[in-house]
Amino acid sequence: PKTSKYGVLYNTPPHVRYILMYGGRATGRSFQGSRAAVINMLAKPYYRGFLMRNVLDTVRDSIYQDCLDRINEMELPIEPTESNLLLKFKENQLKGRGFRKSSGSDTAKNKSVAGINVVFIEEAEEIDKDDFNQLDLSLRTVKGQVVIVLMFNPPVKGHWILNEWFNLVPSQESPDFYEMQPKSDRTDTHYIFGTYRDNIEHLDANTIAKMERFRQTDFDYYLHKIQGLVPAGKTGRVFKKYSTISVADWDELPYASSFGLDFGYTNDPTACIEIKRHNDRLYLRERLYERGLTNPMIADKLSLITDKIIADSSEPKSIEELRQLGLHIEAAEKGADSVAVGIQRINQHEIIICEDSKNLS
Repeated sequence: PKTSKYGVLYNTPPHVRYILMYGGRATGRSFQGSRAAVINMLAKPYYRGFLMRNVLDTVRDSIYQDCLDRINEMELPIEPTESNLLLKFKENQLKGRGFRKSSGSDTAKNKSVAGINVVFIEEAEEIDKDDFNQLDLSLRTVKGQVVIVLMFNPPVKGHWILNEWFNLVPSQESPDFYEMQPKSDRTDTHYIFGTYRDNIEHLDANTIAKMERFRQTDFDYYLHKIQGLVPAGKTGRVFKKYSTISVADWDELPYASSFGLDFGYTNDPTACIEIKRHNDRLYLRERLYERGLTNPMIADKLSLITDKIIADSSEPKSIEELRQLGLHIEAAEKGADSVAVGIQRINQHEIIICEDSKNLS
């Protein structure tokens, strides 16, 4: 790996503070990042760091588990303490941290930053700019080179990561997408872009075929998630074709309702949708779409819903808290590629959206 494009993770030039690993899905970013993290623990004389995601609850089953997998695969003499997400080798150590303790909570106070010289941030597009800057400005040790590794999928146009490190160039593939061009004046940054084609020797034939199939079945998804292009605002919409229905007509629909909840906080809103289904028709109505909501605020806004709410399963603590606050709520069951599969299944129906749902249309 030290001679590949990921070699900078092991031998980082002194002038580089930020390493950006980005692009489409299945590039091997998490593998390469976790591999470098644990190998450097053994190789560097001073290596104290954080393994981070936006929400602490998600660290254990993602970047921390990736590091455990690399340790086991290579039989490295690193001591894990899973109860507090710690990895240790002699005086070097990595610890799992979140910018927030749970979805909907305030920013976590990242104590004991003194002495930290390396940070790996997975799904960095979920991080709020102010939270990142607060961490960045706190990393001031001279005991070892300070390096921040950001791993992310391309966010939508206007995201702070794009404004900070990239110029956007219109894509020849579609007028609704942009290519990410690194800013030439950011000499403190090393850029690593990739798509699944850079990792193709580690992918089976069925996975490769599935990636390419999106070009025909969902071109916007293909450009964004597979090719790693930046969508312009609301392009890449889930609903390719839809009609609308008035509020009065919605109220007359005789069909049972189901509800879905997706958690957000700063960058992404918390969203709740009501769904009525009849044969091949899906009737959709926005019930909540708002940023900055804590769990008690969500429970208050959805208190009139007495039917079951199916919620994003990545936030088990939030689901339990909302249940204790009185909502009839359960976690969604997600399979492999649940987002892509879900989009395809939705678009097999006739979509009818209530006219007051501003963020669905």
